[in-house]
Amino acid sequence: MIARILTVVVLLAAIASARQATTRPTTKPAKPDNSQAANKPPTPPSTKPIAASNSAFPSLRETIAKLQQTKKAEQDLLKVAYIDFDKPIAEKPASFVLFADDRMTLQSILSRLNKAEKQKDVRAVLINIGDTNFNLAQAQEVRDALRSLNKAGKRTFVYADRYDTAAYIAASGASDICILEGGEIEIPGVGIQELFAKGLLDKVGVKADYIQIGQYKGADETLTRTEPSPELKGELNKVLDSLYQQIVDGISYHRNLPKSQVEDMINGVMMTGKVAKNRGFVDHLLDQDGLREMMKKELGCDVDLLHDYGQPKRPELDFSSPFAVLSMLTKKPAETHNKPAVALIYLDGVIVDGKGGDGLFSDGAAGSEDLRKALRLADRDENVDAVVLRIDSPGGSALASEVIWQAARRVAKNKPLIISVGSMAQYRSTEDDDRISKWARGLRALAVLRPLLIPLALLSFDDAGVDAVAP
Repeated sequence: MIARILTVVVLLAAIASARQATTRPTTKPAKPDNSQAANKPPTPPSTKPIAASNSAFPSLRETIAKLQQTKKAEQDLLKVAYIDFDKPIAEKPASFVLFADDRMTLQSILSRLNKAEKQKDVRAVLINIGDTNFNLAQAQEVRDALRSLNKAGKRTFVYADRYDTAAYIAASGASDICILEGGEIEIPGVGIQELFAKGLLDKVGVKADYIQIGQYKGADETLTRTEPSPELKGELNKVLDSLYQQIVDGISYHRNLPKSQVEDMINGVMMTGKVAKNRGFVDHLLDQDGLREMMKKELGCDVDLLHDYGQPKRPELDFSSPFAVLSMLTKKPAETHNKPAVALIYLDGVIVDGKGGDGLFSDGAAGSEDLRKALRLADRDENVDAVVLRIDSPGGSALASEVIWQAARRVAKNKPLIISVGSMAQYRSTEDDDRISKWARGLRALAVLRPLLIPLALLSFDDAGVDAVAP
């Protein structure tokens, strides 16, 4: 509507200019001058227009030419997709929202990067890592997507004021890593901290009684021991060694640096921007406002930043009346298509019996009943050709895990089932099945336990005036 109004204004201005520029020829003879002789013949009628006067408004032809020139100049600019990591990265969309889900998910980021890779007129991608956080598994996913863009012949730029371990791992897949000159890279290595509460429980008269299955299932030891057993300590060291090696190998490979140099950086914990550039860990020292000029120099052409590239449009919220709000809340979702598809099912959060899901005041959990229904629907849907089960969970109920496992096995008998594991997971997919494939960034086997906390006595202090009562 605004564009139409502007077009009408331009046309009216051009017509007014044309009217001012020309004068209709007069057909009336000019009045004779009284000071001249009476026998002087009258002035013949003029048939030539008066010369056009200079107008403040451009003509219609000039306006169209200017618009075409501006459009051509914009087309000549090199298009750069701009994605801003300004929110924490979640694994899945929110299952409960009032109006619109504005969280940034890993899948949405990968989809936007994949779109930039396929769009031919997009020549480069710029990612700004701001107020966000993500885990190592998500960082590796983003790094691999940037690497794929590089292989497609597109430059990738990543900027941050400072980098922590996950942010730098994600940025290491880019062709150009940028950092503030006074910024820093902080990679302190990896570690696991466990709290052993048996001594505290002994003081309050509570005994943790667990049924532990397996010598190396040490999840109960935080409540039954004052220090880790040799078996648990050995398993934790194996996990740490694996994570540390992944960090070193990944940075060394993608930055083409010796592993010993990467290890030296980790041992030093912190590295300033200038030192990082001298040692090859970053490529450019500049502030955020200098990115456009730097990309112009690197790409050899002016750039057109496509802000919020690939971000779906959010519905406009209308709070003008209660009826408008009610219509937004009761709006039906878009109809699904009947094309072949791949079902993506999330197992995110602690595994619990029954129903889970997000609430208004809760972070959500992975309910066995919800997962079983989702897997059942994907199995029965004729349009679903394959199923991807994305797991990002610290574990939980053994019974709920059994329910999910049995449902996944049924799907695997009829359709390809791919299990994608995030940063932490406990999932019972141990049975050999050619139709189940899985990859993992880091796995930690948790115990199959049945906990029971037994109060031995109700203890108190004499100063409080209450006696201790034994059960």
